[in-house]
Amino acid sequence: LLKEKSWEWMNSFTHSGYQHLLRRNADGLTGPINYDTSEVCSVLSLAGGLGLLSASELASFSGKQDLVAKTLQKAEKFACQ
Repeated sequence: LLKEKSWEWMNSFTHSGYQHLLRRNADGLTGPINYDTSEVCSVLSLAGGLGLLSASELASFSGKQDLVAKTLQKAEKFACQ
């Protein structure tokens, strides 16, 4: 689900994709000024969600199911933003 919803969009911001090129040089300006705050928040939310999913996997290796449940709950909050 994560890949289906984010893969194409995220690749467009990297690897010289359309979104990347558009923001590299817009209205004569380059760099971070060309990124909308909502786009930055979306990327940070995705990164946070991935981090929490990774944490839940590590917690599962420890056998602490309560910790797995807590990290998955936090990851779900990121997914819903």
